[in-house]
This record gives sequence, C-alpha cells and structure tokens, in this order.
Amino acid sequence: SHAGGVKFEDIRVFIEEYCGGRNMLEHLTCGEVLNRFVLPCTAPSTSSFAVKIHCDDVYPVEIFPSEAALIISHAMEDPFLDVVDALHDYLSAIDTSRENPDLWIDLFCINYHSTDPNEWVDAVSTACRKIGNTVLIMSPWDSLHVFHNPLCLYQIYFTGLKGMLLDVAMTKKEFERFSRVSEVSKETIERILTTNIRMEKVLRSFGVHAPANAERMLFSELLTTVEHQKSFCQVIYDKIREWLREFYENRTFL
Repeated sequence: SHAGGVKFEDIRVFIEEYCGGRNMLEHLTCGEVLNRFVLPCTAPSTSSFAVKIHCDDVYPVEIFPSEAALIISHAMEDPFLDVVDALHDYLSAIDTSRENPDLWIDLFCINYHSTDPNEWVDAVSTACRKIGNTVLIMSPWDSLHVFHNPLCLYQIYFTGLKGMLLDVAMTKKEFERFSRVSEVSKETIERILTTNIRMEKVLRSFGVHAPANAERMLFSELLTTVEHQKSFCQVIYDKIREWLREFYENRTFL
C-alpha cells in the first residue's frame, strides 16, 4: 500500500485556494474543516486531498511525494489553524537535512469519502508501518484532545512499539506557555499528560470520524482484554515520558 503525503506548501494552497484564506477558518476545528472544505473539494474525485492534488493538472507532479517522512498526529477536535501554525513553527525549527519533509496527515491523506472500513484501516496501518516517525500536535498543549483520540493513540503506540521518533509540535506562543508551567513542576506535567489517557474514553469515541467498525478493526488485537489495554497504555506512557526527558534535557522539541 501507498503511504504518500503532502508538503506544507500544499496546506497553504488548500487554505488559500480551497478555503478562501485563513479568515474563513478562524475558530474551526479540524473536523469542521474536513466537513466544510476537504470533503466538498474532493467530492469530484472521491479521493483524499493528497490524491486529488497529485492528479490535478494545476500542480506540478514533482512536488508530490511517493512516501511521506513524518506522520502528523492531530485530533479532529483541535483548532485547525493551531495545528497549521504549530506545524509551521515545528518545521521552521528542524535542521536543514529534514527541511520540507513529506507529511502524512490523516485530514489530507485518508479518503473520507470511502465507507469501506478496510480501506481506512489499511491507510492508517500502512502509514504507521512504513513511516513510523510521528509528530504529535499539542497546541494548545493542555487541550489533551490527542489523548482521547483512537487514531492519535494508535500512532503514539506504534511509534513506541517500533522504537521510532516521537516529537511534539506547538506554536512558539504555546511552547512558551508550556515551558513556564513545566518549570514549576515536571511531575505535574507528566501527571497531566499520562493520566488523561483513559481507554474508556477512547473506546467511546470509536467511529466518530471513521467508517463504522474501522477503528474497532484497527484495535481488535490490541484491546481485547484489560491486560492488553494496560500494555497499550504503558507503551504510550513510556513514549511520552521519553519525550519529556528529552525536553527537560534540551528545552526543545528536537
């Protein structure tokens, strides 16, 4: 299966050409942007936005990746422009060898027109297997939507399971706020981040933005027993703690 993605420039094009500019997106969540803009603009091709732009004559084909370099993990409840700005600030800060990487973002890379749960599961699992390295959007950092989202937790879990890179992206303003709080108490930050992962919340949110049974299929072997659930959560806790250790050592996301 294919795990292609989009460039950040493609997101700029989406905002300007398909949404009418940033002012049209103020206060909209990623889920609302999906319903109001992504689905309508991809309706003629009944495809993901990544596939649409790859096939569109107005875009030079060379800007579209065959394989993405990073999974961008976000929640549909997150403000869309916060996600975009956090991603912009993150990409601006990384070293030049990783400049302008290809991005797998479910909002743009999953075909939300499909009602086939197998297609959705295949898209997610293929991205996790082939890419692995994940950037978790946490802006605002304390909204914690990502920790109640099945897809986000699956991506963090897979990153931890395979020993891949997990970075966190926030806007510069949000990073400053996070830094001020973290200076007060490292233990408080860790407790806030890890204790908000509750499997009952994850299980209740199945199917919100995916075809019926898709997320249950994705998690079928991971959450069959309480012990499996505990193991699943432990991998995620350990990966978050690993990132926190690096944050306190380097005061940076890299």
